[in-house]
Amino acid sequence: MQSTNPSRRPPLGLAISAVLVVSSSLMAQVGIHRTLSSPPAMPSGNNRAGSDFASLGDVNGDGHDDYAMGSPSASIGIGRVRLISGATGLPLWDFNGPFSARSFGFALARIPDVNADNVDDLGVGAPDSDSGAVDAGNVYILSGATGATLRTIEWTGPGDHFGFSLASIRLAGLADPYLVVGIPDRTFSRGGFNVYNAATGALYVSYTAPVNGDHAGFSLANAGDWNDDGNQDIVVGIPDRLNADGGIGEVRVISVVGAAISTLSIISGGTGTTQFGHSVDGGGDLNGDEFSDIIVGAPYYDSGAGTNNGRMVTITGPFGMTRHTLIGLSLARAGMDVSFIGDLDHDGFTDFAYGYPSSAVAGAPAGRVVLRSGHLNTAIGTITDPLAIVGFGTTVASAGDPNRDGHLDVLIGNGPENIAVLAGVNPSFVGSREDLVLRTSNNASDFRSWPDVQVYNVGDVGESLRIDLVSPNSSYVGTFPFIIGYLRPTAAPNATLAGYPEVHLDPSAYFFLFDAGQMGIFGPAILPPSGVQVTGAVPAGLSGLSMMLQGAVLAPAPYLGNPAFTLTNAVEYRFL
Repeated sequence: MQSTNPSRRPPLGLAISAVLVVSSSLMAQVGIHRTLSSPPAMPSGNNRAGSDFASLGDVNGDGHDDYAMGSPSASIGIGRVRLISGATGLPLWDFNGPFSARSFGFALARIPDVNADNVDDLGVGAPDSDSGAVDAGNVYILSGATGATLRTIEWTGPGDHFGFSLASIRLAGLADPYLVVGIPDRTFSRGGFNVYNAATGALYVSYTAPVNGDHAGFSLANAGDWNDDGNQDIVVGIPDRLNADGGIGEVRVISVVGAAISTLSIISGGTGTTQFGHSVDGGGDLNGDEFSDIIVGAPYYDSGAGTNNGRMVTITGPFGMTRHTLIGLSLARAGMDVSFIGDLDHDGFTDFAYGYPSSAVAGAPAGRVVLRSGHLNTAIGTITDPLAIVGFGTTVASAGDPNRDGHLDVLIGNGPENIAVLAGVNPSFVGSREDLVLRTSNNASDFRSWPDVQVYNVGDVGESLRIDLVSPNSSYVGTFPFIIGYLRPTAAPNATLAGYPEVHLDPSAYFFLFDAGQMGIFGPAILPPSGVQVTGAVPAGLSGLSMMLQGAVLAPAPYLGNPAFTLTNAVEYRFL
């Protein structure tokens, strides 16, 4: 998950230093939660915070996922890694790279627990390190709990940029985790990677690409178990290889079982593609077949109708079949980084994010990050840069769930600012019982909630009834609330909105039970601070019918140009 090209960069690339942590879900609106500062480098003042990220899970035992952020130009240009509390946004620890470890923090990778303290640890790349030779590069393994150095892997090949990319894998039958280190400029920039036992530092296997200038290992990721053999495989970006279709760039899924290199799949960027494999990620499951899938970015792809549009491709295992292809706007450089995020929209499939960092050319679109459904390939949301800085979306990564709201979050590297920003949304996926819920009862104090079916007999006509649309955690205080419903024969199938089985409303037959300016059909409604409350009596004349109800709020800003609605659980009243 790297975002600079050795052939296109000043020393390790595009300046990156503001970061967003974005909590996202279906029909979500983004807002800034907090600012995360990283002390500036001297004398330039630009530390490139957010060059890479790694979520380490709950490091300090407070129930919140914590995450590491690399700032490879901080600490007088040497680099720093900071572990940030998901609960507070404050540092849990800082580690400044050794004096010769230039660009320390450019690449990060979570490593399963190396030192048996029940906390996962962190691989850190310093690809411009000069300790072994000029720009040879080093890799460090830090304790996730304390930031202490557990191991240093030093490289001596001048200009190889050892540690430019990192990934960790598990191999069946081997107790220790393994660290994969990208070396994109090794041997006349053929590139390649080494695999090390992360606990001992011993070299396990080494790969060098066969063609000068390939830059293999420019990007790396854990591919998951691509071929279902019980071992995690490696997805390797080779962005400058002349591929079989006449384009530039190739991706390989490689197995290293038994210290033997074997190529499981070769994915070509296709005719006209440039820099295919500039960014990669793996281990998602887009189609529910229980095989791992990968995503590939080619940010310098020209569509013919524009330049530097960028292109993203998702590919399913184990046969390397293309599932989705997405092309950005002209000058957008979409796919500068790509990442599987997890199940953002709660549909049971892995979703993904890609960056649109744009360029400084006049007329280029604003930087943004796009979140998409891995299953349906539909937009979940678009996150735009609140600072309007070119470079927003240069890096993207999964953050876990730092704020414990039940929704996975996204880390985003921004442009040349010396701060990072924690941003997110009020969670708003369909059926969010934590954030918006419809409660009903024929008793003023006895509420039931999702899922909810209430049955009334003829003898219940006239009895008291109460419906509350509430926001238990006050996520939607001050929004525009209403309750919608429709009547159907009790035995008839329940209508749902096409494509959204959680939306239990027949759009051809719905009615407003209450909105902000009307009376409820059962009686008067009031607007307590947390939502809507309707009280009244069970009506007559509905025998044999069911009334389906859902609560909703109109979100404070449009979603994809249209009003955004957040829906509660559905409640069914059956009148016998």
